[in-house]
Amino acid sequence: MGWPVNLAADLLSTAGSDGDLEGGTMEIGLGVRKYFPMGEKIQLYGQVGLAFISANAKVDGTSFDESGSGIGFALNGGALNPVTDMFKVGVDLRLSSGNADFGDPVGDVARVDSPSVWLWPWACSPRPSA
Repeated sequence: MGWPVNLAADLLSTAGSDGDLEGGTMEIGLGVRKYFPMGEKIQLYGQVGLAFISANAKVDGTSFDESGSGIGFALNGGALNPVTDMFKVGVDLRLSSGNADFGDPVGDVARVDSPSVWLWPWACSPRPSA
């Protein structure tokens, strides 16, 4: 019999620009994930954990070019459908939030809130038989 929850690690990254502003985030999430089998194939899951967040921002035409980091939370859930014994396709709904402190001399704190929906393939080991 296995653990009632699994350890989970996630890596997410974003980048974008809007006019003179360029920026991005990177997030490493560590937490626990609980699976809820729904019949023969579909597995639902919920996950909660910490988010280690890094953010950067640059404004063209100015000297502002800063980065910072901080710790926040991550909460997500989703569904997996096996295509083969070793490959699953899933959808994930995630909310993570935290502060990235740009520090001195700027002293600003960037609030990083990232609600997101992901559709991705998962390669994993076969599901253990009951």
